[in-house]
Amino acid sequence: MARASALVLYLAGLARPEAQEALGAVRALARRGPVTLLCGCADETRCHRSLLRDYLLD
Repeated sequence: MARASALVLYLAGLARPEAQEALGAVRALARRGPVTLLCGCADETRCHRSLLRDYLLD
């Protein structure tokens, strides 16, 4: 259950105007070529990067 609430909070954070601005910048870069976003988390299943990847690919 804690993971589900963390997911909801993370996705809600992506809806904030400043997050949308940053995501727009990433999407603009991706239109020009490959983009790599780095993260220090060891386990992708317990990390925000898979959520962010899915959000950007949607």
